[in-house]
Formats: sequence, structure tokens, C-alpha cells
Amino acid sequence: MVANKRLRLQEPAEECPYEVGSRVVFTPPRGPARLCTVSSVTSDLGRCHIGLQSEEGSWCVPSCSSGLKKVLLPQDKAVLRRLLQGLEAKSESDALRFSSKQRKAFEALRGTERPGSKQAVPRPVPTPWSTLLSHITAGTMTWEDAHSVFQSCSNGENPLPCSLLLALVRAGKELVRWEPMLLRLSVPAGRLVILGDTHGHLKDVVHIWKTEGLPSKDLVYLFNGDICDRGDSERRGGQRALQIWASVLAYKIAAPECIYVTRGNHEDRDYWPQYGATGFSGEIEAKYDRSEADDLLDAFGELCDQLPLAAVVQEQCLVLHGGLPRCWADDPSRSLQDLEALERPLCIPENVDGRQKQLIYDATWADPQKENGLGPNDRGGEAISFGPDVTCSVLKSFGLQLLLRSHELPGRGSEEFKGRGFEWWHACEDEMEVLLKGAKGLCLSLFTASDYCGCLEGNSGARVIFDGDGFHIVEHQGWEAEHAFLQSQTEKPFDPAEGMLFEGPLERSVIEAVVERKHELLAEFMASDAPKDWLLPLESWQACCHRVLPQIPWQDLVNNKSIVPLRSGQVNYMLFLTRYQVRFSHKQGLHASFHRRMASQLFAGVLEADATLRGTLELLDPILGSEIRTRADKK
Repeated sequence: MVANKRLRLQEPAEECPYEVGSRVVFTPPRGPARLCTVSSVTSDLGRCHIGLQSEEGSWCVPSCSSGLKKVLLPQDKAVLRRLLQGLEAKSESDALRFSSKQRKAFEALRGTERPGSKQAVPRPVPTPWSTLLSHITAGTMTWEDAHSVFQSCSNGENPLPCSLLLALVRAGKELVRWEPMLLRLSVPAGRLVILGDTHGHLKDVVHIWKTEGLPSKDLVYLFNGDICDRGDSERRGGQRALQIWASVLAYKIAAPECIYVTRGNHEDRDYWPQYGATGFSGEIEAKYDRSEADDLLDAFGELCDQLPLAAVVQEQCLVLHGGLPRCWADDPSRSLQDLEALERPLCIPENVDGRQKQLIYDATWADPQKENGLGPNDRGGEAISFGPDVTCSVLKSFGLQLLLRSHELPGRGSEEFKGRGFEWWHACEDEMEVLLKGAKGLCLSLFTASDYCGCLEGNSGARVIFDGDGFHIVEHQGWEAEHAFLQSQTEKPFDPAEGMLFEGPLERSVIEAVVERKHELLAEFMASDAPKDWLLPLESWQACCHRVLPQIPWQDLVNNKSIVPLRSGQVNYMLFLTRYQVRFSHKQGLHASFHRRMASQLFAGVLEADATLRGTLELLDPILGSEIRTRADKK
């Protein structure tokens, strides 16, 4: 017996997976999980035991205990999180240099459990979706099924069940992987509509589909990349890239030839974590449990690696998300077959070593420039810009007439296009005979997300519509898209705070525009008001409003009495302006200190001005000052 015990003592000791100083999460049989530091590692009878130390006490437990989970050291976590989130300060292109390291760091963080975190519990698919899920898996999804998905995504309901969304993504991947890398699309009997960057702005997709019509065999849609990342303001839906993808994939599965997606630089799984909570990864992780989010991120990553890179429309127009590859600039052997020959899965490269990497990188990252030739790009890194001579030469060699791309907000090349949804580049100086009807240049930038990232009155959105007679561009304002989005929701609670500002339903963007430009509106009204009685004929009032705020369709609002105080064909513009005011909402004194500080600064400014009563009132509020002046004149 003793000999046997000695033999066991001489057996190789169990290898301990922990080191002194490492951090672990320890969940005792009774009590909550605790974050501990390994203080000692001992071996007894071939068994490894570790000593744990935390603020709550100390323990000695076997290394194989089920209550132990290894975690990253705090300094390692800090390094990883800086790698994932701190890259935003760098240029977008530079971030690609770190994509492989970023991916490893992301995977490490995803595999790390937080102390006391709740274990993910798979959520069952609700009964109304069970039939749809069976249709997807069986390959029998109908147009009505797709419409039910879009309706659910656009009316403000909770995110789709993970099982359903996974089924959509995986079925969509199997469809797009058989499409050519270079799509060749012809205009159907109806129209072909091209959308630029949407970046999670669901409101714009809802508005366009409600205005133009839903995808069908006679109405084909092409999304030119950058559905992922960023998002809109909370009132206008916030981050809704998942809902856009679900709607697009639903129609794609039901009718594959009615909708297409080309790849943008944001359709890149290594790029999503860079934006933290505002990125596509952040959106998924905010809406689903940890295990569900992991599955969805992997599925969407695989889907994006299968997407086509470009399209040719009607054998006239080349559609790319970014721009022309640098290897095409001075290469007489260039051909569209360069794109067709690319193999899947297709990853966006970190560098441009080689012709194939240049094709992929520049097709998703390049931008136009005014100067001829190739030049550096403000995005930094490996990104390039291409000039009008490159565009003209490439289009001529391919027998095409227009380059349509997206990738950036309009207005970088010309002040004329600031705030617009499109921008023309590379005017045709030699009057190319093949210039497409309706084109005003050889290169067109298209951006569909209006009021980008929630910036009110920021920019309009646009889409390009091809039909039998050529093409035309249609723009829309952010408030129009918001109106369509809010209308699509089955139940939208009314905000009481907005009820203090106006009567009846009115788009928030219109209210904010009137408040912000109130004094300019007043100046226009008073200049047109000869008798100074605060009244203007409806046509004059409408003309004044249009000069100050041309983006608002006043002709559609004049019949709304809650907006326009109209009586006997005249508008009381003073009543119209005083209706919209900025006020503090009472939230248990939340703004009291700020209110007092602002009043103190205002009072100090009045004393420093040392003006008369009339002058003081004019300084404080031109509307109130004009009211006193008008009454004094009447007396």
C-alpha cells in the first residue's frame, strides 16, 4: 500500500493552466461570481491547486474547478480595446493595416466573460415567424413573406428573432455566391433604381420604396454598398442596418432578380469593430445576446465576402462603390474581365501588393479628384484618387459612358453640390459621342442617406433611376424620409414635450428649422409688410418662407391650420413665429442649475450693454422688440 502511494507521488503532476498573477472569475458554490488574482499554484498528489485572492477574501480551489473562468489581464484588455476603438482617430484607410490584429483582438474580447454576466439563453422564434422560417429553409419564400419582413422592420417592432435573421443571411449568401463578381444588369420593362450609401438610415430606404415601389420584376433595385455601420438619429430610427439587410435579403430570397447589392468598404467584418457602439458590430451586440451576436457577426461576415464587386448597367454605366483601380490607369490590356476573374470568398486587402489587391482595394476605397492622373487621397494610407483623364480613358476602352460610384458625401469637389445627394465629377471636355443622355459629367457620386448620421438639415438623399430613355436623379429631404418612416410605424407615441411647441402633427425638422431661422424669417416678413400690421397675403408669406427655407415644401403645408394661422387669405406671421419656441422641460429640477447660470450670464450681458429699455428688448428678442415698436407707432 505504501509503495503504491509512493508510486502515485512520483506520477507526473497535472499541468496547471494558470500562472501566479493571472486573473480569473471564480463562482463559489454559494455566492456571486468574483474577480480574483491567482496568488499561488501548488501541486499535491498530482493535482493542481491554486490560491485565489480578492477584496472579498481568499480561497484555495482545484484548477479543474467548474467555477473558474480565465480572463484577460486588465492591461491586455486595455490594449485590445484601444486597438478596437482608438483606431477611429486614424484615417479609415490606415485602419485596414491593423485589420488582422483587430480581428484577433475582437475574437479575444468576444470570448471573454465578464464577472457576473448573464449567460445567453437562446430566444425561441415567435409563433408568427415560424411559418416564414420554414419557408426560408425550404426555399419556398414568397413575395408576401418578404413584405411581412419589411413591414416588421419598418414599423418599429423589436429586432427579428436571431434564428430568422440567421436564416435570411445564410440563404442570401447562397444566392449571391453564384452571381458573377461583375453583375450585368439590363433595364427591365419598368425601371432600375440605384441607391448609394445608406449606412443604417432605414428611413431613406422606407421613403424610396414607398415612393418608387417595392422590389419586383419590373422595378429592380441595386444597393451600391455601405449598408453597414453608423446610423441615424434616434427619432429617425437610430442604427437600423440590420433592418435594411433583413428587408433586402427577404426580397432577394423571394425574387432573386429584383434586388442586388454590390460591396462597399464598410462591408468588411474586420472594419466593423472600429466604430465601437456606432459600428455594425455594436448594433448587433446591442440587440442580441452574446452567443447570438457571435453567430450573426460570423454569418454577415461570410455574406459580405461573397458580394459582387461591381455592375454594368445597360452596357452603358459602370457601378463601383469606390472608384477606378490604379492598375487600369495606364494599362492597355485592362479589361472588365479583371473583375469577373476575381474569386470568392473575397476579402478587402490590407495592402495593394499586386494587381488583384489593387482591383479590390481601389474598387471599394478610391475617390475622384479634379487633377489628371493618380494622386494621394485625404483618407490616407493606401487609398488613391483618380483624375478625369483616367475616367475618360477607362470608359472609352470599355465602351461605357458613365462611372457611377458612392463612398462619400457630395460637396468635396464643388460648393454647388454641398448639401445635395449627388455630385458630378470629370466634365467631358472633348464632347465624347458616347456621353449618356442625362449625364453632366463622366463620374457621378451618389449618396442616399439624408441628414447623414442624424445631422438635421445636413444633406439630401438621392437615387438614380434608369428607364428606357436614359436616367435621371431624384433627391429627397431628411424630413420627407422621416415622415414616411414615422407613418410606417403602427404605434408611435406622441411626445408631450413637442406638444408644448406646436399643435397637431408636424415634422420635427420643420420645427427646428423655423426656430433656428426665426429672425431671418422675421426680416423677410417685415420687409414685405408695408402697413406693419403683421399680416401678409398667403402668396407673399409663402414666398418669404421659401426664400429662407427652400427645402421645405410650403405649398403642401398651407392648408394645415395647426401650422399656418390663415384667416381671410392672410397669414399672421407674428403668430406663426411666436408659436415655435425653445423651452426647458421640467424634469424634477434637472436643468435648474443650467437655467440659473444662463439667466445670470444673460443679466450680466444686459448690464454691460447699458441700453435703453427698447434697445434691451430688441437685443433679447427682435420679435418682442418689433411688437413694442409697432404698438408705439400705432399710438
